[in-house]
Amino acid sequence: AHIADTHLGASSYRKISESGYNQREEDIAEAFRDAVDKIIAQKPEFVLHAGDLFDSARPTNRMIHFAIEQVSRLRRHGVEEFHFYTLNRAELTYAICHALGLRAATAGGAA
Repeated sequence: AHIADTHLGASSYRKISESGYNQREEDIAEAFRDAVDKIIAQKPEFVLHAGDLFDSARPTNRMIHFAIEQVSRLRRHGVEEFHFYTLNRAELTYAICHALGLRAATAGGAA
């Protein structure tokens, strides 16, 4: 499955949701959750995320936790391989992988 440029944490506009967060941030998170639901239904062997997972180089802890939850859902539904293209922001991907007990493959291909 392929997904790209999700920009989790983008908070354009000033409208606040009923839960007390930026409405745009909530809308983007809901769209990402819906995309994960659709990916789970497809039962892919791997997921490729190209582009910006987060909108900022310093996402909130809330958005990092949300991303971890969604990738964890994918793992629970049988997706074992994830490929994140982060454009020089690999530390966030490493943090997600670490939280899930995963580690990146080495240059030689061994995990």
